[in-house]
Amino acid sequence: MDEADDVSTALADRYGATLLHAAAYDGDGEEVMRLLNAGAEVDSEDVLCKTPLAWAAEAGHETIVRELLRRGASPERDRPEYDETPGPLQEAAAGGHVGVVKVLIDAGAEIDEESEYISSALELAARNGHVNVVEILLDRGARTDPVDPPRKDVVHEATANGHVDVVALLIERGVARPTHEGLLEMALDS
Repeated sequence: MDEADDVSTALADRYGATLLHAAAYDGDGEEVMRLLNAGAEVDSEDVLCKTPLAWAAEAGHETIVRELLRRGASPERDRPEYDETPGPLQEAAAGGHVGVVKVLIDAGAEIDEESEYISSALELAARNGHVNVVEILLDRGARTDPVDPPRKDVVHEATANGHVDVVALLIERGVARPTHEGLLEMALDS
């Protein structure tokens, strides 16, 4: 590694995002490889506490997600108290990135991670109408009720946003209960 590579792997913008964060988000596999080979820190966090893996997951770059994991990126991260930043799995689920969701779960991402401030991957997928991701998460055993009871459950998330296909899947899977009567009609009306 030459001095230029050493400097470039440590450069960060005012938000703490490094060149690796940017390359991961942009889907620039060659630059990701160059930076990793030059010693870039695979789990560096920006001011939002997001790692290059989280940025790649958000953008749906499955190949880059795989490479970051292979190079030691953690599919989980230690969350400081009051952290409002979604993890890589939540980012992928919210974006409907089926392949990335599967890769992260297989790598050990906590499927039910949520907090007072962050929705679970299932809630985010349902809220955004990503029926294929909802199906994968249900198949992998995701909780259907929120840990934090004042929050809406997954059926309400899908209904409130008019995602009839997600509501239908949740009914088919037995997730919807008698307390959810009328929700499909509500979703159809939205």
